[in-house]
Amino acid sequence: MKLILVADEGEVVRLSCEGQITQMVSQGNEPMANLLGQAGFARKVLLDLGKTTFINSSGISWLLICHKHFTQGGGQFVVHSVPPLVSQVLQFVRLPSIMHFAADEASARALALG
Repeated sequence: MKLILVADEGEVVRLSCEGQITQMVSQGNEPMANLLGQAGFARKVLLDLGKTTFINSSGISWLLICHKHFTQGGGQFVVHSVPPLVSQVLQFVRLPSIMHFAADEASARALALG
């Protein structure tokens, strides 16, 4: 998994995730915190999964951990542009009923700034 900072627009931070989301999160190795810092969890972050090819249970766990950190930090985390195969997995485990998902970046931005 490759997590990329696309743009820091002050109120909104845009990130992109590429490849397979299979990373096991261990102590001190949390990709979101490494990229944004702990204060980043108080911000509005849009995560583009458009270039994601696969997700497994550890990837789902990572998304849930991110959601938890943003909820606790007072920020907002919106995932968007999920490819069909990844979307099927996320729908199967009912992740959209727990977290914010949007069809595209414009919808994600509207949800975050809502």
